[in-house]
Amino acid sequence: MPSPVVVGVDGSQPAQDALAWAAGYAAERDAPLHVVTVYGPTEERNPHSMAQGGGIAGAEELKAQAQLAAQWREQQDKWTYDRAIGRIHRMLDALEGGRPTDVTPVAVEGTRPSRVLIEAARGADLLVVGARGRGGFAGLVLGSVSQQLASHAPCPLTIVRGVDTP
Repeated sequence: MPSPVVVGVDGSQPAQDALAWAAGYAAERDAPLHVVTVYGPTEERNPHSMAQGGGIAGAEELKAQAQLAAQWREQQDKWTYDRAIGRIHRMLDALEGGRPTDVTPVAVEGTRPSRVLIEAARGADLLVVGARGRGGFAGLVLGSVSQQLASHAPCPLTIVRGVDTP
């Protein structure tokens, strides 16, 4: 079986263009397609992270509070993961040629998309991402994902520039 083609997506139009290109490339080579998105930890404040009331909590109350906080975090993580996987499925459904047959959606919690994509591309035939077109000074200051991948990708890299990308 051929090595997979890995494509990084974030829901943007450049990512959709990269997904379309990667799906075509994978189909031509009869290779599996891994669609990877990175989602951040929940921004919501955990309502169970502090003891309720103004007094000093006992050991049992603290234990119960910790259990509620852990359950809340688990529910939030699943909800955020499900939203990320849903984004991948919507992008796949929007492909003009239809959904690829051998596709694996992958959602990873993280704050550094380039690191997640580098790890996901280990052993891949190709890594594909879209270009947002933030060149020049903005790209230098922000340290774009494409620039990081161009320096550190463990396999060949294709950066797809869409029609509307400056």
